[in-house]
Amino acid sequence: MKTVSVLVLSLALACAQPLAEEQNIRERRDIIHERKVGDGTVFGKLGVPETGGAQGMVGYKGNLMDNNYGRVDGQAHLTRTLGLPGGPQTGAGGRLDWTGSRGGASVDVMHTRGLGTQLDAQARGTIHQFDRNTKIEGYGGYSQQFGGPGGRQRPNYGFGATFRRRFR
Repeated sequence: MKTVSVLVLSLALACAQPLAEEQNIRERRDIIHERKVGDGTVFGKLGVPETGGAQGMVGYKGNLMDNNYGRVDGQAHLTRTLGLPGGPQTGAGGRLDWTGSRGGASVDVMHTRGLGTQLDAQARGTIHQFDRNTKIEGYGGYSQQFGGPGGRQRPNYGFGATFRRRFR
């Protein structure tokens, strides 16, 4: 009888342990608000970044151009992060996205006071279309940190190509 009691008690504790751990796991959620203003959108966001603390962002995004050559969308934003060990951080940034019929490109710049400026650029597109099911696509990226505690960093870049064939 003692063996059965110990076995039942051990089984109950083993089943209860994962339930207690699951209750402590919370999904990270951001509060986002957007409102149409003119031809664009004003947005605000409150959340918890991966680095910790609490971050607020406010900005404006909209379409800058849309014609036969493609579409250009732009965004500008300000951020404020609180609760970090080094004190609060303030940043300003912007982004441009171009999308055309054969590819696209984006440039993203973010300056954080005391940490410098981060520049990121990506491009992708069709290099050659053999037929409607076969093509070669190319892509590339570049990023670099300017200023901040580490000074100007070496650039990080990469390029590549993909052969794509759809079988029907």
